[in-house]
Amino acid sequence: MPRSISLFDNFASAGPRIITSLAVCISMAIMGARAGLAGEIYIEDDDEILKTYEFICDGKIKLAHARVSKLLRDHKDNIHLLNLKAYIEVYLNNFKQAELDSDKVLQQDPDNVGALARRGYARLNLGRYKEGIADLDKLLEQVPEDYPNLLNRSKAHQLLGHKMEAARDYQLASRYLLVTDVSLSPTKEKLLERLKEINDCIDDDPKDPYLFLARSKCFYRLKKYDNAIADASMALLKDPAVACRARFQRAKVYLRRGNAKKAIEDLTFVIGKKPKIADWNFFAMCPDNPKLKKWRRRIVKLPDVYVERARAYSKEGSYPKAIADCNTALSMEKYNLDALLVRGGAYDAQKKFQEAANDYKTAVRISNNRKDTVYMLTRSLQKLNQVSSGRTDLLVSLTASLQDQGRHQEALNTVTKLLKTNPKDKSLYKAKIRSLLVLKRPWSAVTDADKLIKLDPKDADSYILRAEAETQLKEYKNAINDLTMAMKVGGGIRARKARAEVYKKQGRNDLYESEMKLIRLKK
Repeated sequence: MPRSISLFDNFASAGPRIITSLAVCISMAIMGARAGLAGEIYIEDDDEILKTYEFICDGKIKLAHARVSKLLRDHKDNIHLLNLKAYIEVYLNNFKQAELDSDKVLQQDPDNVGALARRGYARLNLGRYKEGIADLDKLLEQVPEDYPNLLNRSKAHQLLGHKMEAARDYQLASRYLLVTDVSLSPTKEKLLERLKEINDCIDDDPKDPYLFLARSKCFYRLKKYDNAIADASMALLKDPAVACRARFQRAKVYLRRGNAKKAIEDLTFVIGKKPKIADWNFFAMCPDNPKLKKWRRRIVKLPDVYVERARAYSKEGSYPKAIADCNTALSMEKYNLDALLVRGGAYDAQKKFQEAANDYKTAVRISNNRKDTVYMLTRSLQKLNQVSSGRTDLLVSLTASLQDQGRHQEALNTVTKLLKTNPKDKSLYKAKIRSLLVLKRPWSAVTDADKLIKLDPKDADSYILRAEAETQLKEYKNAINDLTMAMKVGGGIRARKARAEVYKKQGRNDLYESEMKLIRLKK
């Protein structure tokens, strides 16, 4: 038995509760998202979810609970949020609530691995062992080497007096711990330790395909690609039942080696089998503190296999085939972010910049402005040069979205780059000035407002923006002059109200009251 299983040596004498430390190892599963309103959480790695994980990693569990509960008020049926809340409820030993939250997930996605893990664990701790075992049976059909849930099922069988089943699951868990250790080992030294332990286990049981898969993943991370391919092939020979897992693993290695043709062959085989889950692994929830035993799952489903084959086709230069595979993935999973990005890249390579920009725009929206998607959209728009041809809608929506989220420095960086290739676009200047004002850089805002007024001396917004910058600089006289000009060129009540506020800052309350009276009359 490998050294690292020793923390479970007292298993046989454990008390009636299921091992609590394993609860925090039950991870989030990747799943399809439902359509939602603007601001919906479409992907598991949304910033709102990642921020909640930060609270968990810092030990601020009640704050994490409050945060996800608040998010659920606006998105009550969101699978990602329900799964996260159930995870936190388990952490707080609120098992009944964890069961209820998991029920809501499973009503939408009956095979959701994360929800099955949490509901099964909750039911075991509520003393409903047979129901808990049924959930874990369904989970382990999909991910047979999930060692935390093998241990949980083993304990439940023991409590029911099922000695043979308990011993079987415990033995499997002690072996498959190595699979998890490979995924979570942070250094080369740790990987080499795992490799030695896997070799010892293979000597004891040379027929177990999952051990060869674990060693293949270990070799892959150690960049010993020939060995990784050999072990994935050996797993396939040992048990055809793991063919999808083995071929997917081998395809990943082929892609890393640059052999797209071989990768396509293996991925085509996997697609033909239509597996629900092609591969999975644990990864650290708290990478900055690997001592914390908190993990998440990364699940590879059939749409993801299509995306991997699309990557391989792109490497071969077969862009139409890559686009077709991404289309298939998106028809199966509408908010598959990788499919959008890979398809966008294929369109870009074909110089179809409009189509690429459309995909990147969707990626920005469903990722809630993740930095890599914003960069790709920006680059695509620069190539398309949409602004010079009058298409500013994507740019304006991009910068406005960043500003709405308070990410003004990112908005400023984005729009500054775009202005280099589109120096006469008024909407870009206005977006830049608004970010400069929020960032308290009024001198720069005045400079850009000067340029904006030169472009269009009759644009009221330009004068209002410059006046706001001048007010930050306490140049009240200049601000009043600009707002007066704004009123002359159509600024209306907005300009008058801004001028009233400047009068108030000057201490000229009589003029402030006079302006406000006029505004009320206008209304």
